[in-house]
Amino acid sequence: MGHADISESATSKRPSRLGVLAFLALLVNACCGPAHHPVRNVILISIDTLRADHLGTYGHDRPTSPNLDAFASDGVVFEDASATSPWTLPSHASLLTGRYPRGHGVRTEEHRLGDEVPVLAAVMSERGFKTAAIVNTLFLSPRFGIARGFDSFEVIESDQSRQGAAHRITNKAIERLEGRREERNFLFVHYFDVHSDYLSLPRYERLFAPEPGRFTGRTIQLLLAIRGDVPIGAADADRLTRLYDGGIRQLDDEIGRFFEWLREHGWLEDTLVIVTSDHGEEFLEHGGLLHGNSHYQEMLHIPLILGGAGIPAGRRIGAAVSLVDIAPTIFSVLEIPSPPGMDGADLRPLWQEPQPVASERLVFAEAGPGELRSVRSGRSKLITQGPTGPAELYDLANDPAETQDLAAERPELVAALEAEIARFAASAREPQLAPELSDDEKERLQALGYLRWQEPGN
Repeated sequence: MGHADISESATSKRPSRLGVLAFLALLVNACCGPAHHPVRNVILISIDTLRADHLGTYGHDRPTSPNLDAFASDGVVFEDASATSPWTLPSHASLLTGRYPRGHGVRTEEHRLGDEVPVLAAVMSERGFKTAAIVNTLFLSPRFGIARGFDSFEVIESDQSRQGAAHRITNKAIERLEGRREERNFLFVHYFDVHSDYLSLPRYERLFAPEPGRFTGRTIQLLLAIRGDVPIGAADADRLTRLYDGGIRQLDDEIGRFFEWLREHGWLEDTLVIVTSDHGEEFLEHGGLLHGNSHYQEMLHIPLILGGAGIPAGRRIGAAVSLVDIAPTIFSVLEIPSPPGMDGADLRPLWQEPQPVASERLVFAEAGPGELRSVRSGRSKLITQGPTGPAELYDLANDPAETQDLAAERPELVAALEAEIARFAASAREPQLAPELSDDEKERLQALGYLRWQEPGN
């Protein structure tokens, strides 16, 4: 097209600069929707011992999680998220550092986070955030270095009654946020009520386990079954899952109360909310109970749901991701540079791209009895018991329940993945020792099913 002559009368009708800018703003809003509020706050919620496949949004057929499901429908669901360890302390250390256990140095209850390992709360505190944590287990106490960087760190003693401690945890979280809308906040909330004992109030228990059974859900009974003193079969395992589901539903109602408070007080307008877990639980799928002693999917597959400010609604992402990805993702959303040494990846591109590209990334897990480790590569998963121990290979696409060990059929793939685990383990950090547990603390942890692999004969 040629250039037309512009007469004086034409120029007098030209829109003003302010008018053009206003028109462009309307055009942007029409094309792209309303502008998102910037993320000013982060709330990170960890639900201890919560299996992904026992939530409705992950396909469970019992109504365990209406509030979490509604939250998920308004946000982003990562369908294939993995824990870094089958038990509480190493996984939470990964959550708060973005490192695998071999990178943060916490593999057993004898270890603590080293002061030189950057932690999420400390980095955010340096950036002016008010940081607070409310946790519900001895394993997340300051003795293990978990509290570093938090302005306020409160440990609520585990309550294994039918009521549980969740109501108090939620009240503490609300109390911490009240009157702080003008500040930038990072709040870490840890719920423990889904953990054994599998007890809930009668109305929740009747919803899922109306018929009486031999198993009550008490940890001591499960430990006796593990030892072989109490027989257990498929019907007993089904009852246990129903009792477990009752506890999930009770906690889901409590989390729903927290979400409703956040909505009513405007927090979701500028707050990123992340819900996840540290590990799952076994119900005889591979012969085991409780957690800590295996790397099967019932142990490692955990929920990861993001909602609130800046998060699109209704996105489901199938890429394999890990707990180590949460810290770098928080830093990315807040536009804070991640400290060096993190193993995790920023997950934002996965929900920003219309069709995320499938990744061949390796996803690891470790820490448990002996030298138990596992690695994911695409659809393949290898579980090893140390460099000279047995290895199990599974094709998760065709065999998600891990019923067919393919190690003997695919020795070359086993060797390749064993080499990856060896390279991974070779970079392990020298652990730092935590203060020794008292006899009373050991007894309390053993009552929850921990420290089993250190007992004689186990």
